[in-house]
Amino acid sequence: MNPYPKNEPKQSRGDIPPALTELHLLAAKQTAPPAAQSATARNRTSPPLRSRAQQWWRRESEPEQPPALVVSPLVWLKLMLFLHGGETEIGGFGVSRSDDDLLYLEDFVTVAQQVSVTTVAFDDAAVADYFDERVDAGLAPARFARVWVHTHPGDSPDPSLTDEQTFARVFGPCDWAIMLIVSRTGRTYCRLSFSAGPGGSVLLPVRVDWAAWPDLLLEHAEEFGSVFESWMDEYGSNIAPAMQMSLTPPVRSADPSPWSADYWREDDLYGALEQQADEMDEGQNHKGRRDRLVELFEMAGEVGS
Repeated sequence: MNPYPKNEPKQSRGDIPPALTELHLLAAKQTAPPAAQSATARNRTSPPLRSRAQQWWRRESEPEQPPALVVSPLVWLKLMLFLHGGETEIGGFGVSRSDDDLLYLEDFVTVAQQVSVTTVAFDDAAVADYFDERVDAGLAPARFARVWVHTHPGDSPDPSLTDEQTFARVFGPCDWAIMLIVSRTGRTYCRLSFSAGPGGSVLLPVRVDWAAWPDLLLEHAEEFGSVFESWMDEYGSNIAPAMQMSLTPPVRSADPSPWSADYWREDDLYGALEQQADEMDEGQNHKGRRDRLVELFEMAGEVGS
């Protein structure tokens, strides 16, 4: 089939793509052969050079910004707080500001998850509860379930093979979805994927809406203390490093703080495992001792090799 039919109507001025500015149109008319120009166009007086320069200057001084994922200042601060709260990855969902402004994130929400330096595993029940809460609040899935946000504890925000496989498996059936990765150095990786038509993807820049920061300070200055406290509680409730997924809670310091180095003490878990193994009957052989250790590691969420 010929994609360019002969009887196709000529393109009107209103159909010209926005990328062609008035300056481009003027240049196209000037370089077109005389036969291609209508009599009216040939007889029309060109605008003065000064007015054309003014039009060019106005357009160049106010360039249109390309599409970008815009993050509110509070969302960015929360991301930085969670990112530096430990040496593991952190995952969650971005919540858009409105149905008409889906590329503006006004909130970042985490769910119960088991994390490590390179992986994030959401709890299925926690994800279901998160969806129910948002739907009950009147939000459409496009606002709360299309932007997957997670952090990298290193300096590179580039997605790993696991990231790509997870994004394709979980968000592949969606009409559109975004994968946003933030590294410890503040670098970002943002990709919008869509399934409409042949499908495809495009990289998006990430901008923090710092212009809104003064207004947030003036309007919510008295609430920031409780906001940060709620973030700390959310971190402590939802973020569980893989080694700490045990049947009994680990021993914590006198002043537990998720930001302190000894908040999750791995030696307490290993000590408990070794102590339980030492209490085994003396008559057991080495194989039985190893099998018992493997069982204890499985109970703690980490299978020994």
